[in-house]
This record gives sequence, C-alpha cells and structure tokens, in this order.
Amino acid sequence: MKFILHIFLIAGLSLLSATYLPWWGACIIAFLVSFVLQQKEGTSFLAGFIGVMLCWGISALMINLTNEGVLAGKMGALLGGLSAGLLVLVTAILGGLLGGLASWSGCLARSLVKI
Repeated sequence: MKFILHIFLIAGLSLLSATYLPWWGACIIAFLVSFVLQQKEGTSFLAGFIGVMLCWGISALMINLTNEGVLAGKMGALLGGLSAGLLVLVTAILGGLLGGLASWSGCLARSLVKI
C-alpha cells in the first residue's frame, strides 16, 4: 500500500509541478517524496521510475495527440527515423530513469541524515 502511495504521490506532484517548474522538477519531487517516505533502496528506485515514467509518458502522449503527431514525427526523423509512438516510449523511459535515480538518491540521503 505504501508503495502505491509512493508512486501516486510522485506522479501526481510531478504532473502538478510541470506547470511551474522546468523538466527537472519531477526529479526534485521524486527526491523529496522518497526522502519523506521511508522505503528500501530498490523499492524507492522502482517507485520513482514508475511515477515519473507515468508522468512523462502521459504528458508526451497528450502533446503528441494534441498536435496530431506532427512534432513527434519531425523529432523522430531527426533521431534516426523513430516513429511517434516509439519516441513517446523513449521519453517515458528516460524520465523514468531520471525519476528512479532521484528517488534512490532521496532514500540514500534519508539514511545519511538518520531522521
């Protein structure tokens, strides 16, 4: 239950922060949520990965659907002929890796501070 809460907190707060913060705001959110919620390192990484992957994947998909795939098609052509769907998937995975590493860092920072 705590794991699911961890994922939804990261995903929800990251989506909200996207309006006011730059792209790396999701990493700050993942770090802070993992710092507050005490979990094991692997669980924390996985929650950050899934949470930010959902956030970035949904955002990239909504942008792609809004402009009918024009932007993703042009960006995919620049990156070696990737399709729009594959570009959305790559975006989600990259965001997930950033979120997972930030979440893992927050978990390790908590173990350093020993609150």
